[in-house]
Amino acid sequence: MPATSDPKPMPTFAAAPALPPAPEDQVRADFYALLARLFADAPDAALLAAIAHAPPLSVDAEIGSSGDAALSLAAAWDALRAASALDGVKFGDERDA
Repeated sequence: MPATSDPKPMPTFAAAPALPPAPEDQVRADFYALLARLFADAPDAALLAAIAHAPPLSVDAEIGSSGDAALSLAAAWDALRAASALDGVKFGDERDA
């Protein structure tokens, strides 16, 4: 049986510094994280408070043909913020009606 030699060590490479995501990519990632959280479980009081106190979405005036979609997203976000600010008992009453 031939003698085994030690394998050559794997070369190591310095990792390139991570660049921060573009602002629109960060907003998209934040929305995906929120949607995942809402699909995974019912929101708790802390999440509802965070949504209720979140700022409104700003819609860029230069959006162009996708302006309607952006305005719809901004309107939906405002509705979610308003619903998150409701008293839990009041919300339960409206949900069960």
